[in-house]
Amino acid sequence: MAMKEWATSNRHELVRHGVPSTSVIAGFIVHSSLTLNRDDMVTAIRNTSEWHDAGNPAFSMKISPLWSSGGAAAKVPAICCECEHSKVAAFEEMCEALFFGENLSLPSAIRAAYFFPSRKFAANDPSRLAYIGGQRDFLTTERTITCGGLGNVYQEVRLLRDPRYSSTVEDIILLLQGTKGPLFRSMDRTIEDKVFLKLD
Repeated sequence: MAMKEWATSNRHELVRHGVPSTSVIAGFIVHSSLTLNRDDMVTAIRNTSEWHDAGNPAFSMKISPLWSSGGAAAKVPAICCECEHSKVAAFEEMCEALFFGENLSLPSAIRAAYFFPSRKFAANDPSRLAYIGGQRDFLTTERTITCGGLGNVYQEVRLLRDPRYSSTVEDIILLLQGTKGPLFRSMDRTIEDKVFLKLD
């Protein structure tokens, strides 16, 4: 407990991965924020039919550098996915089915994400540089504000004007429009039960 308190007070995060020591890096989720609530995202993935079809593989997410040969300029922080070695092929297939840039069944923080199966590409493969560049551009353009008092943004609510229709709090907020289009790109919960709103 003392270690966890020290880590929190120094803005570090201790994470229990929940995967065996035989786990390997399966790939990276790119076009995604580093503030992503990884517990919420793991839960969301486990609620998909794709995860069940893949045999319910144990997996974890952490922030790690996605790199290529070429020095410091050829790496960028991203969400790294690890899973059990014996199920890595099924896990990669599941991620490629889930993360294709427009999956509306996922929380907004990862709807527009892509999966890069890094194990399949050599360090000097041009595809690595393309994914690294895409993640760097995403992080460079990201603008975030913190908001409290919204409660569970993933809960389903019914509309007062017409109770036949329901939606999540998240999706209702994402419908808000500014003069140039949608106000927000996505949102995710913080560990203090606040919400990060990502401006579009």
